[in-house]
Amino acid sequence: MPAYNNYYPIRIGDQIIWLRNFSNKLPGYKMVLGYDDAEMAAILADCAAAIYTLETWQPGVQQFAQAATTRAGLILNGPDGGNSVIWPNYAAPSEPPAPAPVNGGALKRIFAFIAAMKKITAFTDAIGEDLGTLGSVATEDPAAIPPVDAKVIGGQVIITFKKMGHMGVWVEGQTGSETDWTFLAIDTSNPYNDTRPLKVAGQPEKRRYRLCFWDGDPTKVWTDVIEVTFGG
Repeated sequence: MPAYNNYYPIRIGDQIIWLRNFSNKLPGYKMVLGYDDAEMAAILADCAAAIYTLETWQPGVQQFAQAATTRAGLILNGPDGGNSVIWPNYAAPSEPPAPAPVNGGALKRIFAFIAAMKKITAFTDAIGEDLGTLGSVATEDPAAIPPVDAKVIGGQVIITFKKMGHMGVWVEGQTGSETDWTFLAIDTSNPYNDTRPLKVAGQPEKRRYRLCFWDGDPTKVWTDVIEVTFGG
């Protein structure tokens, strides 16, 4: 991942907002800053690819991974009998349509473009402020944790959370007398539904959860442990 500078946000949600603002407003300065059609088209293509990656494609892949984890749990540890478990098939998001492909390094080119743009004589602080390429962003709180709650509804545990601009959450759990934490899911879309069956059919069990923010890696700054009784 490229090193962030003092204007590009740390949080994924804020990065999408920044990229949209930059790509929407940059064409308005094309003539003032002296860019030709090819230069403008190239940098806007990089922005479109970056936005699609962060906002659509990567979350889609992660949600499929969550579905695959749940399906694997059913196949390996689900109740015997009933219908066969169907293998999930991943389908790339169809809306919005994917932009034109670009070479690797889109963010690096965007940052290099901005560095060169700031050296243009016609560039002003007002332009930089409008494009979001001047000011620094707020420092990320290393102790931040996701707001979270859990309820048992309709034969599953529903864990609601807020991403607070992060890419998603990392979910771990314990059941009954377990003392080790087990990875359950990376969830980029609220809520997380724990659909695992009871370990012993008909016997209620305690389930405990902890979450932390996830932005490509878990922060491992955990929420308080949340406990529910499932199946009772």
